[in-house]
Amino acid sequence: GGSIQVMGFYQKSTNKSNLGQYFGYYAEKEKNIRDYISVTKIHDIDVPLTINETDDVLSTYIIHNYEGEPDREFNTKIRFKPTQETYGIRIDYHQILFHNFFIKAAFPIVNVKNSINLSTITKVSFINISGYPPKSLFDYLSGNLENNNPEDDDDEARDLQQALTHAKIAGAQSSSGVADINLALGYNIWKRRGNKVDVSIIGTVPTGNEATGEYLFEPIYGNGAHWALGGAVDSKFRLWKNSNDSLELLINFNLKYLFDNTEKRTVSLKDNDGKKLKFGHYYLVGKRGQNELLPAANILTQDIEVEPGLQFEGIVALAFRTKNVTFDVGYNIFAKQGENISLKNEWNEDLYAIARIITGEVANAYGTTPNEADPDSAPFDPDAHYDRYTIPGPIKTENLDLESITSPTQITHKLYCGWGYAFNDWKYPLMLGLGTSFEFINCNTGLENYAIWGKIGMSF
Repeated sequence: GGSIQVMGFYQKSTNKSNLGQYFGYYAEKEKNIRDYISVTKIHDIDVPLTINETDDVLSTYIIHNYEGEPDREFNTKIRFKPTQETYGIRIDYHQILFHNFFIKAAFPIVNVKNSINLSTITKVSFINISGYPPKSLFDYLSGNLENNNPEDDDDEARDLQQALTHAKIAGAQSSSGVADINLALGYNIWKRRGNKVDVSIIGTVPTGNEATGEYLFEPIYGNGAHWALGGAVDSKFRLWKNSNDSLELLINFNLKYLFDNTEKRTVSLKDNDGKKLKFGHYYLVGKRGQNELLPAANILTQDIEVEPGLQFEGIVALAFRTKNVTFDVGYNIFAKQGENISLKNEWNEDLYAIARIITGEVANAYGTTPNEADPDSAPFDPDAHYDRYTIPGPIKTENLDLESITSPTQITHKLYCGWGYAFNDWKYPLMLGLGTSFEFINCNTGLENYAIWGKIGMSF
């Protein structure tokens, strides 16, 4: 015999502020983690004395402004309130084989929608670039700000910069598909008077999508295309029973190892002393021999070797049955090991540098108009046009902040309850069920969420 079950579900994250801090940064002067990005005019600080002390990002680091024009600088604060919505169906199949052996298969078909949910804290400021409509920080973060076609006689010929192509923040993004296939080959090692213990070899076949690095909070269904192998124990113990009612204790747990795979991730930057650069992946960098500047994320989105390691999941639940009705309440714990990551490809240490700004001035030193008589003109030279306040020279391997893209050890907790009704007197018994859950975490490295579901199943 066997059974098949189809469950429809909806899940939504709830920890907007804490998750916003995950995408923010530590403000040293304020001594707290910001859940927003603050970009300020370089005119508003004492250059160069406080250039490394401000908790804000200087506009001149993300907008090329050779002439130092005040109306070409941002002065904006934007808050992050990320959310994730997931809905879909999950299909579970269980088939009894022979001599107490059985197989199980499960796969969800899901839609995942992620949004950073940007909101302004201060009034949005705009800048003017010849040939383009007014642009804001929202345009920069969404990849809709560039300066690639100025007039030849315009000073802005010295301000060429490419649009952001990776780690973009632009509204909601969604993806749909089969979020991995989970398989199990099991054996019933003990069964007596309503009690049983099953053991299984389990595995995951990755069928989900892979990150491209185009967006900062990219919707991923599945586990990032990692194969997995492990074991599971499923058990049921009858605590009490009379003619119509019973109370059962369910204890299920599994442990599996996720194998390494290559993922696209956007690395941030740190200076030579190991200090993290605030949103350093959005700073403008130059490439040796190239005229225009480009956002660092365009070249910092790299192939990363990711080894997730071990994952554990356990469930303890009580199920009360009265005739054909079942009520259950339970606790679910999920824990995963911190990742081990490394660059897949060797970093070119003589190719890029953060573009320079001048001591005591407001402008970028480097100009994108070729001029043999001007040493600060194009093409870019990372040995000469680097920024002295951040990374004084070409960006080296040790300036890549791999810690910023490493998922740490994580533990989440979930409480759930459910109701079910079984038509046990049918030839092929039918089961209906409803349930809800809430998952919480004690840090900002994961998603807290609530979920609701309904399911229908049949035994044969």
